[in-house]
Amino acid sequence: MFFKAVICLFLLNGCSNHCQVLCENMAEFAQKECDIKVKQSQIDSCIDSFASSSDDEEQACETYAKVEDEEGWSCDIVSQYTD
Repeated sequence: MFFKAVICLFLLNGCSNHCQVLCENMAEFAQKECDIKVKQSQIDSCIDSFASSSDDEEQACETYAKVEDEEGWSCDIVSQYTD
């Protein structure tokens, strides 16, 4: 029984794809670098919308997952993606 509980917890907490990680990274960048407060509901919505991302989306998200290292991201651009 204990083993099943551990597996369930792992599956519930540890499953995210590159696009879902990008949702979190963009929100963190917005908050740290631009002082833009991103609502948790907006992050959750982003994560939900990428629950079944395509291979092409995954490849693009993996490429841009490190928002802070990418040239071209600015607070003006990030603010366009937040409510």
